[in-house]
Amino acid sequence: MGAAGQAQSQEAERARQSRQQAKLGQQALQDRLERQRAQQSRLEALREQRGRMERDQADAAAQVEAASKALQAIQFTTHQEARCFANAFKPDHCKGWLCNYAGVIHASPNECAEPGQGGVWLTDSGGQ
Repeated sequence: MGAAGQAQSQEAERARQSRQQAKLGQQALQDRLERQRAQQSRLEALREQRGRMERDQADAAAQVEAASKALQAIQFTTHQEARCFANAFKPDHCKGWLCNYAGVIHASPNECAEPGQGGVWLTDSGGQ
């Protein structure tokens, strides 16, 4: 085989390697595209899940607020009944009792002049 034959053979080998590299490069691009699509799909699913969780949290907060308002609106016939009710629902870590009568924070409903008008326990976390 002469110099021309070897050059032609080398050129054919380079062309084959070039096609093979192009094919591998194309496969790598397709794999990367598939991974990006999977990541995008996962991201969309996480965004939907976050939206559902935020809606659920807002619904739960609204329910707690409504229940709290309902408890604040309870009127009692005697002071003793009011104190018993308030002490039964005292949460842990309380700052005190915020009475509806004067808007004063007491250590307990027993200190209020009109505990029958109700009030709420204030917790350390700032909530009621």
